[in-house]
Amino acid sequence: MTTKHHILQCLRYFSFFHHPLRDDEVHRYIDVKLDLDELRAILTLLVDSGEIYFDGSYYALNKHHLHNRKVHETLNNKLLKIGNKVGRLVGLFPFVRGVYISGSLSKSGASGKDDDIDFFIITEKGRLWTARLFLTTFKKAFLFNSKKYFCINFFKSTDDLVLTKKNRYIATEAVSLIPIVNHDLLLDLHENNDWISKAMPNAKQYFTRRAKPSKKLPWIEFLLKGRLGNVVEDKAFRIFEKHQKAKYKNHHSAEIVATKSTSALFPDSVEKDVLTFLKK
Repeated sequence: MTTKHHILQCLRYFSFFHHPLRDDEVHRYIDVKLDLDELRAILTLLVDSGEIYFDGSYYALNKHHLHNRKVHETLNNKLLKIGNKVGRLVGLFPFVRGVYISGSLSKSGASGKDDDIDFFIITEKGRLWTARLFLTTFKKAFLFNSKKYFCINFFKSTDDLVLTKKNRYIATEAVSLIPIVNHDLLLDLHENNDWISKAMPNAKQYFTRRAKPSKKLPWIEFLLKGRLGNVVEDKAFRIFEKHQKAKYKNHHSAEIVATKSTSALFPDSVEKDVLTFLKK
C-alpha cells in the first residue's frame, strides 16, 4: 500500500463519523511513519487531483463534512472547558488515579447538544469498583443520574493497563485521550500497549500536555484500605456486574466488560460498524 493509500484510508476512517481532519491530525492517526512536511505535500497533490477536499483548515473525502466540523467548533470548545472542570472533580474521588477525556470530544467530534462528555478513568489496584461506586452514587444523588457531563464508561486499574483488543478503533481512541489528571499514567498505558505506537507511529509526538495527579482526602482511602475495603470492593463488583448483565442482556450492540481490573460499558458501541465500513 502506498503512502497515498494510507492517507486515504485514514480519512475514510473518520468519514464514518462525518469528521474532517487537520493535517496534523491526519499525521497523528495515519498508520505509517511519515514526516509532517511530506504528508502535507501528498495532501496537496490529492487536493489538486480532486481525490480529497480542503477548505483551508480541514481535509475530507466528502466536501459536506467540511462544513459540519466548522459549525460545531464552538460546541467542542465549550464542552472541552466543561470536561476539564468535571474531570478535575472526578480526580478528587477516592481511589481515582487518572482521568482522561475520551470519545468523540477527545477528537473535537462532538456534533450535537445531546453529546456526552466521556471519561476514561484509571483507579488504584483492587479498588476499581469502589471508585466507580463513589462516582455513580454522586452522579445519582447530585446530578440526577445525568450522563451529559459525567459519562464514566471505561475504567482500568493501575495493575492492569493492557488493552485486550488490538485494532484501529482502539488505537485511535487511545492516542486521542486528553489527560485531565495524571499525564504519567497515560504514558504508562501506552508503554503497556506498545502495539499502539506501531499502529500509529506518529502519535507519540503529540503527547505534550501535562496533567498532575490530584490531591485526595486521605482518611477516606485509609478507612477502605484493608479488610473492610476488600468487602466493599467485592460487593460493589457483584452489584455492578449483575445490574449490567440484566439491563443489557437483549442489547446486542452493547459492549460490556466486568472484571476485577476493568469496567467497560458502551451501550451503543460503533466499533464493529466502523471497522466493517473501513474494510468495504
